[in-house]
Formats: sequence, structure tokens, C-alpha cells
Amino acid sequence: MPDWKRFVRVMSLLLLSGVLLSVFLLHSLYLWIPSWSGFVGDALFRIAYFATVPLRPLALFVFPPDGHHWSFAHHVFTAMSAPFAYYGIWLLYRGFRRWIATRPRLVSSSEGVALSRRAFLGRSAAGMTSVMGSGFVGYVSIVSPQRICVRHYKMPVKDLPQGLDGMRLVQIADTHYGPYVPLHYLEDVIEQANGLGGDLMVLTGDYVHYTPDSIEDGVGVLRHLQAPLGLVGVLGNHDHWEGADAVRARFSKTAVRLIDNDRVYLTSSGISDRPGGRDTLCLSGVGDLWEDKVSFYKALDGVPQTMPRLLLSHNPDVAELLDETYRVDAMFCGHTHGGQVLIPGIHPIVPSRYGTKYLGGVCKGPYCPVVVSRGIGLTVLPVRFRVPPELVTIDLARA
Repeated sequence: MPDWKRFVRVMSLLLLSGVLLSVFLLHSLYLWIPSWSGFVGDALFRIAYFATVPLRPLALFVFPPDGHHWSFAHHVFTAMSAPFAYYGIWLLYRGFRRWIATRPRLVSSSEGVALSRRAFLGRSAAGMTSVMGSGFVGYVSIVSPQRICVRHYKMPVKDLPQGLDGMRLVQIADTHYGPYVPLHYLEDVIEQANGLGGDLMVLTGDYVHYTPDSIEDGVGVLRHLQAPLGLVGVLGNHDHWEGADAVRARFSKTAVRLIDNDRVYLTSSGISDRPGGRDTLCLSGVGDLWEDKVSFYKALDGVPQTMPRLLLSHNPDVAELLDETYRVDAMFCGHTHGGQVLIPGIHPIVPSRYGTKYLGGVCKGPYCPVVVSRGIGLTVLPVRFRVPPELVTIDLARA
């Protein structure tokens, strides 16, 4: 085949590969891979994502992010550059191999057999490593992030009304609907949460991720949650990044009551805006620490000191801002994802000023216990390793 025909054929294949990568990578912005595609759709997006990761640093300089979002041009540049970059690396490798082959070498026949055997073993080892590496990436990016763990805690609460003794809360945090977290997975999570026997559901933020297009379905899917006493929640930093007003508007069409810097009261009959006498528990919430105001005054001022209070906050660092002015018996938070990736011997990356103090589970705050959910979804990277997503149940008990 003439060289120019070969060149046209190769360039066409590289361009086609770049276009296909662009289509799947732009799912990050437009969420156009349908939910019914299931595992196949998840796999195609992740292949495109990981194939273009090495080109991100270059694209970062050419098309920098706009706030917390990557632009259309950034994704297309990254996707179109990747096939050409990999082809260039392959040409360099092939040229190096040819250069090695042309070097004059004097070897005996027995040494030649040994070298051939060594080359065979080396290629076999490289092949096995590639297969194992691909399998590991597939596991931590597709399988592990969808293996739900249910954690049960018992929480003693001082002055808890007799009618609320044994009441079960189900906590859902960080669903992060978007390119990393498919809708069919969240539907399964909600079905499982509804089956945990919760009397009340508390939602602790970050319902959407990466694109404002995630708001409609990311919040809408939560309408299927069911709890006899009601559902309450607060917003997280990602909800503000994608549009807090739009998120609140979408929540107004669901049964979830948002209580950012606000409160409601809970009795054995359900949620109300006014206390129902002595047999009442105060459910309060504060705004996100990073993107909103944290007002304990709006959340708790005027609540009788003898009334037990539970506080919702997306970010557990809020526990460090508490003082003795306001009584709080327990906090419920998310945000940290449990580090999302735990590698033995390596300190986990936790979005907290206090290191691993609020990594996950029931943590000891300065004035009250802090229940930190490791979350349902994914952020930063679409992987989980040794940190399964989790639903949390909390059974309240009289102290």
C-alpha cells in the first residue's frame, strides 16, 4: 500500500477513535448515555475516562476549568488528543525496538535460545500484568462502587421521649448523581433503603455532581424514598456548585423537607413546624460549611434546653464550631466518603481540616457524637477501593 494511503487510513482511524472518545466523555456534561444501558453504558464511559486521564494535565493548561466545571472544549481536546498521543508512543516504542535489533551482537546458539525464552517469558508477564491491571481498574471503578454496605448504630439520647425510644433513622449521604453514578444504581439504593425499616430518613447533602443537568433526575429519584414519620435533609457543597436554587426548587416537588439553618419537630405522629409538647425531638440543620452560612442561631435558638436535638450538617467539620451555647445530642454528616480509596500504608485523602478524625462511622466530636456516612456515590475519581458505599441506620434509645 502506498505510504500516503497508509497515512490517510491511520489518520482516519485515529480521528474516529477521538470522536468516539469524545462522545462517551461528553457524558460528563450532558448525561446522554441512557440509564437502561446499565453495565455497558457505565463501562463505555469509564473506558473513555481512564483512556484520557493522562492527557488531562495538558488540557488543563490549554482549557483551564471554569470554577468547578470542565468545559466542552476541554473534554473534546482531551478525547481527540488521546489516540494521537498513544499512537506516537507506540511509534517511539517500535522505533526503539528496531534500533535495538539493528545493533551488532555476537551470541552463541545456546544464548540465542535463552534470549528467545526470556523474551517469551517477558512478553507473557507483560500480558498477564496488563490483564490483571485492567481487571483491577474495572473492579474498583464499576464493581466496588456499587457493592452497598449497611451499617447499624445504636445512639443513646438524653431526655428522649418514651414514644420515640427505639425509633430508627436511615441516613443517606452523597448520592452524587452524575457521570460517575448512574441512575439505575441509585434506584437500587433507594429500594434497599426503603427496606431497612426506617421511621425517619435523613439526607445529608451532595445529591448531584459535575453538571447542572444532573439536578432534575438526581433530586427527582429521591421522591421514591419512603418513611412513615417523614424525610428531612440539608444541601452539600456540590448542590451549591450546580445551583442551590434549582436544587431547592426540585426538592419542593418531593416529600423531602430541607432544613438548612432551620428546624422541625418530631413526635411519634410525624414532623411538624411547632413543638408538640414534652414528647418532642428537635430535628435541626445548618448550611454547608464551604458554600453557605452555618447558623446555629437559626437552627436552634428558642428550642427548650430540656428538648433533645439532632443536627444535620453535610460537612462534619461543623462539629468543631459547636460550643456550650447550644445543646446538640448527636450530629449526622457525610462529605468525607470515608476517603473513598484506602491503600495500606498510605494516609487517605480526606476533605477535612481535621485529618482522619471524621473519616467515617461514629466519631467523637468536641460536644457530641458525630455519625459520618461514607456515602453512596463518587467524587474526584470514579473509583472506590476498600471503602464500600454505605447506607446507615441509627436506632435511638433513651440514655
